[in-house]
This record gives sequence, C-alpha cells and structure tokens, in this order.
Amino acid sequence: MNMAKSWFVSSSDYPFGIPMSKLGECIEYLRNTIGNEWVLDEILSYREWCHKYSIPLLWNARPPNKNMLIPMFTIFEDWWCKTRKPKPPAVVIDLATIAGAISYFEPYWSSLTAGAGKKHIRSNMRNPETCRGMIYELTTAFHYVRAGATPVTPLFMRPDHEADILITWQGKEIEVHCKSKIPGAGQKIHADLFDYLANCTLGYFSNLTGRSLKVKLVCNNELKREDIEYILERIKNLMKGDLVGDYPLCNNRYTLRISETRIPPDGITVGEVEKLHKPMYRAILADNIIGDRYYKVSYFDAISRKRPKVASSLKDSIKQAIRQVTGKRPSIVAIHFYDPMDWEVANKLRGFTTFLERILQQGRGKDVGVLILSGEPLSSERWTGQVYERSMPKIQYNNPYANPSVRVPANFKV
Repeated sequence: MNMAKSWFVSSSDYPFGIPMSKLGECIEYLRNTIGNEWVLDEILSYREWCHKYSIPLLWNARPPNKNMLIPMFTIFEDWWCKTRKPKPPAVVIDLATIAGAISYFEPYWSSLTAGAGKKHIRSNMRNPETCRGMIYELTTAFHYVRAGATPVTPLFMRPDHEADILITWQGKEIEVHCKSKIPGAGQKIHADLFDYLANCTLGYFSNLTGRSLKVKLVCNNELKREDIEYILERIKNLMKGDLVGDYPLCNNRYTLRISETRIPPDGITVGEVEKLHKPMYRAILADNIIGDRYYKVSYFDAISRKRPKVASSLKDSIKQAIRQVTGKRPSIVAIHFYDPMDWEVANKLRGFTTFLERILQQGRGKDVGVLILSGEPLSSERWTGQVYERSMPKIQYNNPYANPSVRVPANFKV
C-alpha cells in the first residue's frame, strides 16, 4: 500500500489533508528518502552557523550555499520536539506536501531500473542548485492528483521524458511543462544572497548593540556573491565605532548607509512592525519585547541603481518551455518564481499582457494551451486543523491563439 494513502484524508474543502497525528511519520519518511544521516549532519552545521552569527531560526536565514530544506527541517525539529503549537509553521506545511508527493509517486519512481528513481530524487533534493526545481515538479504533479486528475505520471523522474508531467482528465491526456525561477531571477539582487547578508548583519546588531538601526546597501549594479564576506567583515568592524554614516565599499561598487531608527518611548506593536515590510528586499529584527511591544527594531534594505530584468528572465523561461511542448496533445506551461509575485497587478499592465500575447501567437507558441505564472505568497497560508499545500498567487493565461489540438478542456482545474 502506498504510504501516502494512510497519511491523507479527504475533506470538502480540499482533498488529501494531513492530520497533525501523521506529521512526524510524514517528515521522517522525507528525511529517510533524502538520506537521514546527511540531513542530521547538515542540521548540525546549520545550527553551528546560526549560533556563530546569533541568527534567529528562520527558513530563509542560511548561507547562500546551504540547501533550503535544512532550515525547514530544523524548524520542524524545534516545533515538533519543543512547542508543537496547534498551528504549525508554514514551512512544516511545505515539508509535508513534499513528503506526500514523493510518497504518492513512490510506486512509479521505485519501479525504475537500478534504483534510478530514488537516486534521482536524492541527488536533486540534496543539491542546492536543483532542489527548488525538483520540489516544484513534485508539488505540481501532486497538485493535479489533489485536483482529481487520474492517472498523474511524474515523467520528470525519467531521463528520456518529453514532458515533465502527464495527466489524464476525463479520459484526455494533458502534458505539463514546469520551469522554476531561482530567488532573485532577473533581479539585480539575488534573494538568497540578500537573506544571508541581512540576517548576518541583523544578528550582529542584536548581539553587539542596544541601538535601533536602519541599514541600506546601495548597489551600483548587482550584488555579487564574491563580495558578501568582505561586506560582512566591514560591517562587523564598523560596529566598533559610531556606526552612523555613509561608507563606500568594494571600490565604490556599493554604498552602506547606516542611520538611527527612532522608536517611541512606549515601543511599537507587532502591527506597526509589519507595516515596515514594504520593499521587496527588507529584513527586520524586532526584539527587547515587553508585553506586546517592541523597544528595539533594526532593519536592513538593499537596492540597486540598475533596473531589474524580470521580464527578460520570464521570457527566456517561456521560450525554453515552448521548445519542449510537443504539439501532440493539450499542454500546460507552468512557471514558478521563488520570489513574492503580485501577478494580479502585473496582469493589469498593458505591456505585460502584450508581451504574453506576442510570444504565444507565433511559431511554437501556438502549441501552448495554457500558461500559468505563480510566485511565493507574501503571507497567505491555509490552516483548518490539517496540513494542506499553501495557496500560491498566480495568474492563468488561456492562449486564444492555441492550435485546437492543444487546448485544455474548459472544465479542467488548472
């Protein structure tokens, strides 16, 4: 029996929710599939890093070369063993969805010759560069299972696949092609590098100063990986002095601006802290808590003087996916950004919709039936007593120029 069948229960709201009682078993299965010894070693080194920099335990607070799953496993470990509050952290919901997807498709990947399926999962899930893409393919396939498609075949686990996923809806086959965009794709500031730099900086401030500070890193162009450690070292040295001021860094490629943040004598509330989350690249550390008010709040911003090229990055992904579409059957191209995206706003921009129309009405673009663009939620998650996949902000573009043979049935739950 497929282990996932014993985890999931159906509900009128959404099928395949995971009861709290099954979460430990579910996450243990995921760790064993990836390699439990490897996970334990990675968690240990991650905890040492957090302790070194006094970093709060956040899923996105990690060195840029650290696998994104390790902070997630660490947060689950602390929640499961220490607090186990009724509502789990959002990353626990994500881990449960990943575990459920791998387990649900185990009959398929375990049947591949010479253990190729498990090797494929293990190698891709351990690799920081391929982990996100693997997770997106798995959870997308699992989404269609939950939506009622049957069967759903995760072809991406085979080296010779022509589509990533093949689903059947009311007797009709539909092919799905997935593309995931890494954090900061098309941006001048890579999100993983920002998270690392911001969390280390705020960790320094929390540990070594009682002041509330605002730090802004102004990049002349892009934030480069090879400059990160030097910038951190300079910030650490600046803390020995007055701190406040403008500091050119790396031959004037960056300017670090540090100023004092004024906090009212009676502190600020959680709601007021949340209102500070405006720019895409901003990290906030609020501490010195008395009651429900914060008396020390520091935040870190990063901006670039050059315009990002998100549209160009998106266009490249769509072109890559179009080259893979076969034209033999109805098709879906699904592209996910691992950054918060407000697609509803983007869809109202004439330039954005014109761009989509132009690329889908010519050549092989006509072989795309539906284009789906999704991004990480800014804050939304689902919780009704069972663990469900989190809802992702997305837009669906039904290609009016698609060839009749590739159009997706109108009643299909894309």
